[in-house]
Amino acid sequence: MTRTWVAMLSMAALSLAACEKSKTPETPGSSGTSAEKGGRTPAAQGHAAQDHAHEAPHGGLVQSTSQGHLELVASKDGTFKLYVLDEQLAVRSITGASGTLKLTVPGYADVKLAPVGDHLEGKGAAFQAEHATAVVSVTTGGATQTARFALHLEAGGHGDGHPHAPGTPAHSHGAPGSVLGTLSTKPCPAGGGPLAAACVNGQVFLFTTEGEAVPRALIPANGVSLAKLVPHVGRKVSLSGKPLEGEPARMEVTAVTPEHDHTPLQGGMVVMIGDLHLEVLARKEGEVRVYLTDAFRRPVPLTGRKGQVEIVSGASPAKTAQLVPSAGGDFLSARFDPFGTSQLEATVRLPVPEDPDYFITLLLDPGGTPPSTTVETGGVQSVKVEVQGGYSPDRIVLKKGVPARLTFLRKDTSECSRELRIPEFGIEQELTPLKETVVLLTPTKTGTFAFSCGMDMMRGTLVVQD
Repeated sequence: MTRTWVAMLSMAALSLAACEKSKTPETPGSSGTSAEKGGRTPAAQGHAAQDHAHEAPHGGLVQSTSQGHLELVASKDGTFKLYVLDEQLAVRSITGASGTLKLTVPGYADVKLAPVGDHLEGKGAAFQAEHATAVVSVTTGGATQTARFALHLEAGGHGDGHPHAPGTPAHSHGAPGSVLGTLSTKPCPAGGGPLAAACVNGQVFLFTTEGEAVPRALIPANGVSLAKLVPHVGRKVSLSGKPLEGEPARMEVTAVTPEHDHTPLQGGMVVMIGDLHLEVLARKEGEVRVYLTDAFRRPVPLTGRKGQVEIVSGASPAKTAQLVPSAGGDFLSARFDPFGTSQLEATVRLPVPEDPDYFITLLLDPGGTPPSTTVETGGVQSVKVEVQGGYSPDRIVLKKGVPARLTFLRKDTSECSRELRIPEFGIEQELTPLKETVVLLTPTKTGTFAFSCGMDMMRGTLVVQD
């Protein structure tokens, strides 16, 4: 049975504006605006990777990094090959190299990359999505490179290992097959029946589209893990999928994006302006990029959008550059002299209908720094968490009965990141913008407990073990 869905997006003004304070963003130790007090605000990790204009030697996608280039060849059967290249696109030595690939397909497990001949290779689960984003980190000679690849795996698409003619137009990154609706669950039916195949951990996930009262049971496809949908039950989501042939009560789900999802899609930091999501990142060669998406992280047109970025790094004077659409129209770009790896503060000014004077300050790290893991010193377990449109890491493992010191570095001044809540342990803590805030607790029971921001848009998990 075939249906045609038209997704209608209607957002309440309160929810659109609640997550971002535009005219008076917080400033550390101040109740005034950033402009009044000279304060700034933090926000993101950037990648040195960039789209490369050269022909890919192995028919994949090439991204440049501070150390040369990376080429990724991907297949829908879950095979990934990564070539480490020099500035002339010749293969470099990968002796002792290792890597990890993260694919933005919900529930898709990270893929480990290991040397095979002249490249690194890894095998994940098969998937059917024609468009996906892959973030690759590879360590060679003690140095780590990170790059993002926008894969197009339809016949003849980019990243599928087939050579492409220069000048091939870019593909749309939108989700025309998506539809809006709400997730719910119910216990698995007793005695089996048509819905038995949809049971996951004793429950059936249901999806009710806007304008239709009859829910459909979700059947996972393309590596989607329905168990990952638990935090989004009761919330509006954008779902890609289709009803099963002849079974209108069940549908196959290929991707799910919750409303106001703050997961970085480009490796940057996500903040909100009204009904827009901004993802901001800095690159070592001196570029600040701003990606604009809607409430469900779908790209929005950049026509007519412009603004400014002011950069402050160390004791150097502030520098300002105009934000203009990139040649491909995928993002807004501001150009500066190379940043190197020094942390910098970036104030993004971007007029929008909701606020013609909107600005926010972000703390950017062009080099990228991995979050700390839990360490135990002097009888205290310690972990550092970066707050930048989400929590990194968003899964913290602690030992029961051992005092814990959680250090949260809040890298922006948005309202979303202001408060930390860990309900199970009675914690409601305001996080100081652009600085570290220490939260002390001693977990007294084992289990898995949620933590979130005060608006329940940024979420993480605290796991307490014996």
